[in-house]
Formats: sequence, structure tokens, C-alpha cells
Amino acid sequence: MKSLTVAYGERVVLDSVDLRACAGEVVAVMGPSGSGKSTLLSAILGLVRSSSGTVDICGRMMEAGLGAAPSRLRRSRIGMVFQEDHLIEELSPVENVIVPALVAGDRVERPVSGRESYWNPWGWRRRTG
Repeated sequence: MKSLTVAYGERVVLDSVDLRACAGEVVAVMGPSGSGKSTLLSAILGLVRSSSGTVDICGRMMEAGLGAAPSRLRRSRIGMVFQEDHLIEELSPVENVIVPALVAGDRVERPVSGRESYWNPWGWRRRTG
């Protein structure tokens, strides 16, 4: 993301924000209520339009709006878990995280003992065949 600005009328919520995250990194967004955290995440996901600046996901520009391209890019390249209203209460946290992969048609397997890692303690993996 480079020089991302999001404004609603005269109110500037994000002002020339730069952010770079590399593959495999985990990023936490923290700040007080009203500081623009949700707006930042929504801009990264292409759910809100920026006033200026760019959001580049793996070499592809994320454009806000409806349609298949932003949806495919979100589904294939971005992992995000919201705090409320987007989780299925009957499922465990791990099951909630794998739901998008299942919706995309990916097959997932339960972990093989001893294959767990720090970032994937349950050992879930994509199935390639």
C-alpha cells in the first residue's frame, strides 16, 4: 500500500498511509477507537474506495468495488479474521478460518501428527489432489 488516503467528504480517515507486508508475515493493526483501523482493513480488502494511493496485492492492484476480480484476489491472497459478526458460532476458530478455502473449492486435510508449526499449530494444509 502506498500513500493511501481515504476521506469521507471533508473528513480524512487515512492520510497517505504506507504499509508493506511480505508473504508469510502476520500483521496486527492496533490503535484507539476511531483511529482508522477498520477503514485501513476495508481499503486493503477493496471494500472501500480510496481517495488516492494504491493497494498492491502480490503485484495486482486491488480496486474497490463489486465484481469477480476483487473477490478472487481477496479469496486467494488475503487472510483476515474479523472480531465479530463474521464468525459461525457453531464452528471452532480453526474451522472458521478454513471456511473460505472450502468455499473456494479447496480441499483441506486434518493435520498429520508432528507437522504442526508455530504459525499453523493445528497443521491444516491445502490438499493438492
